[in-house]
Amino acid sequence: AFAALRAAGLRLGIAGNQPPGVADALRGLDLGADWISNSAEWGVKKPDPGFFARIADACGTPPARIAYVGDRADNDALPARAAGMQPVLIPRGLWADASGPADIAALTDLPAYVGQLSTRLAATSAVGTGRGAGPVGTASTSAPPMR
Repeated sequence: AFAALRAAGLRLGIAGNQPPGVADALRGLDLGADWISNSAEWGVKKPDPGFFARIADACGTPPARIAYVGDRADNDALPARAAGMQPVLIPRGLWADASGPADIAALTDLPAYVGQLSTRLAATSAVGTGRGAGPVGTASTSAPPMR
């Protein structure tokens, strides 16, 4: 899924509620993300609005241009929508039955779904959360910030 998103010109990022050291471990996996961070590094956890503000800062794009991928309605989709992002719900794990209907069934569905969002809503970033078995990714068509 990440390779297809990158091939479409999207930027990728990973963020989640995780303990210290997890972001460094994910960075070491060479996942192809433009940025990786987490609640331990930011000092704020989902569903706090500050967490989603940090995502917008990391993406370098307005929240309306971010498609946020998460596995929980209460901790991911609802606060992402409140922050002005486009939530993409992929329920799995412990919250699969409690999170409501999925927007996508698997990460491999993400490139097509983000393409539909881009067409419908001019969304140009997809941000996700690291949970459970592995990270959920992020993407953006906006150019990386100049440094």
